[in-house]
Amino acid sequence: MSNLATLVTKAKTDPASATAEVSAFLKTNFPDLGITDCTINTGSKVSLNSVNGIITTQTGERLFYKFHAEEGEQESLTAAEYYRAKILADEGWPVIMARAVSTLPGQQCVIYPEITASTAYDLYGAQDAVFLQTGAYDEQQKAVLLNAETDYLKKTTAIILKTLQPGDAKNADASLHQLFSHRLHSVNNTTPRIDLFYTDHPVILPNGSTINFDELAQKKFVINGVAYPTTLADIIAKSKQHLHNESMANQPSCISHGDDHNGNKFLIDDQFVTFDPAFGGRHPVLLGIIKGLMHNGPLHPFWYYEPERVHDQLKVDMNIDSDTIYVTHNADKVLHSPIRDAVVKLHQDLVWKPIIAHLQEHNALPQDWEIFARCAAFCCPFLAVNMIKADRAAQAQLSIFNLAQCVGTFHTDFFAQLVHQPKPPATSFIPKAQLTL
Repeated sequence: MSNLATLVTKAKTDPASATAEVSAFLKTNFPDLGITDCTINTGSKVSLNSVNGIITTQTGERLFYKFHAEEGEQESLTAAEYYRAKILADEGWPVIMARAVSTLPGQQCVIYPEITASTAYDLYGAQDAVFLQTGAYDEQQKAVLLNAETDYLKKTTAIILKTLQPGDAKNADASLHQLFSHRLHSVNNTTPRIDLFYTDHPVILPNGSTINFDELAQKKFVINGVAYPTTLADIIAKSKQHLHNESMANQPSCISHGDDHNGNKFLIDDQFVTFDPAFGGRHPVLLGIIKGLMHNGPLHPFWYYEPERVHDQLKVDMNIDSDTIYVTHNADKVLHSPIRDAVVKLHQDLVWKPIIAHLQEHNALPQDWEIFARCAAFCCPFLAVNMIKADRAAQAQLSIFNLAQCVGTFHTDFFAQLVHQPKPPATSFIPKAQLTL
């Protein structure tokens, strides 16, 4: 790990003892601020690979800081820079400009004025919690959120289309590959995240026994009676092929945020504004829009970020034979979220359909675009969180459930519906007969 990645890990696991080190890191990188105090925010569920908090300067000013790092990052992105908010702002992307920035891998950090507005994650999460308890939303707040979502997606899709360029070898250098290709492949002798999380690791089964992940990955899934044709091993192999950073020269590129999940969006004056453009810049176009879709729609926070909220309600049964894993669950009820279905529909209509149509019209849609998108969608949950880690799966059967969710994500019909009409528009990311998140 790089030193900063080690500091992220320590701040996540032992924030009290990490505070002095975080403070020293910030003082070293921002000596002109005159930092006198530093606290670490321990309440953010969505900051999976980042640390944030508040610093106080010698003038009494309170500032918000955030830094991101993960295993192998310094080695795998030695030529890349982070936090390129100006690139986004120059194109009109709704983004909060930083007070100070350190951009080099191993030292990347951003400082903002203290932001008191709520994040989209907190606001949507509050509505999810109310719906889970009552079966209804605060309709006024729901309207505010979906109106803000609509405006944000219209603005940003216009920027993506305006900045499209033909793909070329420079696509391989996009910093967003850190979240996909570099988690699948070794770079400069680093161990990729897929090996750190899964390869040759044990998976705990409901009866307390274990199965090696590599063996499990060879089996097909039948989920709530629906047979899925592609094994985890095949999905991983396809992802390594199609998401390799050197294989995207045929995909047009665009300017985008690339990581605009709800934790990186504030609601200010009823409009969503992004921050933390750690990967902002020019990306292969479909790679640049996948995380906004996945993390803000089908990856329900009470499965993905805060599973402890639904452990007691989620019922999962499973059986394994020589070549198949049979899983039944009630997630279609426990994790039912009409507001997230609405967000998926907005992404379908305002982002994916117009971009795919534009690329088709200009003969610029790569032949492998659909399998590429499925692989990227799968990797959003699979490579961001360790799905088989014991402390995540409080109940043994949840490791298998988590993997089933990822398999279902790969097999979604969302992408096929973008071009194969006249199917009715999707109202959920994965058909209710399969998995509804």
